[in-house]
Amino acid sequence: MSSGREDFWLMRWPGTPGRVVGMTATDVISLTEKMSGADLLSELESVAAAEVDRHMKAAVDWHPHDYVPWDDGRNFAFLGGVDWDPEQSQLSETARRR
Repeated sequence: MSSGREDFWLMRWPGTPGRVVGMTATDVISLTEKMSGADLLSELESVAAAEVDRHMKAAVDWHPHDYVPWDDGRNFAFLGGVDWDPEQSQLSETARRR
């Protein structure tokens, strides 16, 4: 059910450094429809850069090879081991079909 009001944002007005205006979602959509792709990218560049910086500061490095159960591994048959068989998979039947 709608509350009867739109959310309200404070935004920097395009092309006017320092000018901040209050806008509803409808205002934002109307404004972005009138902007060219280059104008929109220019407006979003600083926001995107700030979000990437925030992500990079919060991100934790991980390495997929750290999750491989190396102790369970065997050599291929041509190296004197046993080839892998699909029956060894621990995935569910649904996951195997993909």
